[in-house]
Amino acid sequence: MLIILITLGVSLLMAAINANTYYRAMIDPSTEKLEKAEADELVPYLEYFLRILGTEEMKNAREP
Repeated sequence: MLIILITLGVSLLMAAINANTYYRAMIDPSTEKLEKAEADELVPYLEYFLRILGTEEMKNAREP
């Protein structure tokens, strides 16, 4: 019984280590690339809205 528990414990530990390694190697870099790509795609739109919201008409419209 003790041998089975030790084997099960070591197996679970190895599975956790492999899952962590897989996450750091595969999922984390792709998430970072996706966030960077999304940010790069949004830059022209953000600049457009900043240009519109920065006009004198918009400034006057926001003032009470």
